[in-house]
Amino acid sequence: MVSFAKFYPWAFINKMVFDFHCESGAYPLYPGLEVFHALDNANTKNKPIHYMGGVINQSTLAALSHEKRMYLIPHIWRTLRPKKNYHRVEIEDLFHMLQVRGIENLSEHLDDEHMAILVYHFNRQNPYQKPIMVDQENERLFKHIYEHMEGNGFNKR
Repeated sequence: MVSFAKFYPWAFINKMVFDFHCESGAYPLYPGLEVFHALDNANTKNKPIHYMGGVINQSTLAALSHEKRMYLIPHIWRTLRPKKNYHRVEIEDLFHMLQVRGIENLSEHLDDEHMAILVYHFNRQNPYQKPIMVDQENERLFKHIYEHMEGNGFNKR
């Protein structure tokens, strides 16, 4: 029960900070057209489909429920404190581009640098949750791909 009381205010503040909205309803945490094309391609080639979950899944929820540093006041302070560095300008520029162009049009232009800026910003806002939601999920996805996917002799079964 305590983990719910910590998780929902944390999630609400992050929803407010990372508010990417557009007219079509696209959102970066939900799959879009690229997933439709990948599923269609896999079906036409009779390949198995492995759904590995979204960013918020059982693994991340379990890890976040054990994270003791999800306090509301420090999180609000990290959200509202003045940012005085080079990355502040980069982050504001990226958020303005997302608002003007929308997720659909900007997704084709996102590169490693833009993604690094978003991960850096998420890490500054959520220093204790970033290892769970980014690093741990990257490792989980890599292990799943390595153990279950076909091709290049990586299949361990």
